Amino acid sequence: MKNIDKVIKLLKSLGGKKPDLDNTDYSKWKQTEEEYLKEQEKWLKEVKKKKDSNENPQNEKNPSNRI
Repeated sequence: MKNIDKVIKLLKSLGGKKPDLDNTDYSKWKQTEEEYLKEQEKWLKEVKKKKDSNENPQNEKNPSNRI
């Protein structure tokens, strides 16, 4: 089996969905750079917060189970 066939088989096995093109949100296509930067900053803060909470879980019941 060729490598590309292996990749195609793998991707098909993941069970991904095709995007819903009938209900696509085009509302931000005319977004200004300022709006984009604000949205990007908000997204980055959310990602950092999530990453920090995953790296430093404070609500663990038994911290001795850590790997």
